[in-house]
Amino acid sequence: MNKPKLPVINYGLISDISIIRDNDSQNIFLKGTGAQSNQWVHQSTQRAVHQLWFSLTHVLFPEKANHVTSMAATAVLSASEPGITTFFEAKYDPQKHTYEIIGWIGERLWAFELNDEKARKLWTALDLLIYPAGWEGKTTTHRPTDSH
Repeated sequence: MNKPKLPVINYGLISDISIIRDNDSQNIFLKGTGAQSNQWVHQSTQRAVHQLWFSLTHVLFPEKANHVTSMAATAVLSASEPGITTFFEAKYDPQKHTYEIIGWIGERLWAFELNDEKARKLWTALDLLIYPAGWEGKTTTHRPTDSH
């Protein structure tokens, strides 16, 4: 039995990417400029953004990914809402030397590609957004230092 092919909105190789949290509503938005200079914005759940960070960690840093992701706190599952990205996946294309990011909004998919520099910039922005105080949680803890 063949699965039906889901429709995909593909922005191609992007020239700009940013991630923004609306502090009032706690909504998270990915914004970018596509290959045809078309600007786009997609709202995402906290869990989906965490999945994107996790997936990018594995494709950008395969030798350190298991160690890094094992130290990181996870995001809680949230109910899906219409029009909001609820899942992400990141893949590396060795022939094009780009990273493909795929987001799911219900039964629709949207995708874009990043070069290595933009993929690392996105990973860093996600890391700071999700773990502002480090991978152990949302609050900074100060450990006593050994003064010997």
